[in-house]
Amino acid sequence: VGESFNNEKERMMDELEKRERIIDAGNLKIESLEDDLINYRENSSKMVMDQIVGQEKKFASQFADFDKKRAEFENSYNDKISNLKREYEVKIDKMDKIIQEKNEFISQKEDYFKQCKEEINSREAALSGKTDDFNKSISEERITSAAREDVIDKKNREREIEQARKINELEKMKEELSRAIREHKGKSK
Repeated sequence: VGESFNNEKERMMDELEKRERIIDAGNLKIESLEDDLINYRENSSKMVMDQIVGQEKKFASQFADFDKKRAEFENSYNDKISNLKREYEVKIDKMDKIIQEKNEFISQKEDYFKQCKEEINSREAALSGKTDDFNKSISEERITSAAREDVIDKKNREREIEQARKINELEKMKEELSRAIREHKGKSK
């Protein structure tokens, strides 16, 4: 029994040593992993910081370019506005001169226009009198024409009545002739 106990004890001791070695190896592995994790954190923090610094530099460069382009655009825009302002000032001066010349021309021609207006008024008055006379003669012509039309209409109605009477007589003659032909044919048979 003592020997089997010793054997069992040795086997258990071997098992314990084996487990302790495994635990020691596991602890060493855990320590190595922890060191790797610490290094990774430090490296990744450094890498993230480097990326942030790089992006900040990139954004700063882009903002500087944007500010430069905006300033160039503003200067260009202001130059264009100034040029347009000068051009329109010249155009406005020309227009003012043209308007002044037209006003002078109109003031010079006012007497001529007044004379023309008076002449037109006198011609309108004469034309109005002629128009009244013409309207009276047209009215008289219409009355005369209406009387003539009444006479013509009356004659046309009489002629139509006479034609209708003659057509009626012809129809009667035609019927009598047809009847006589039928009777003649009936007798000849």
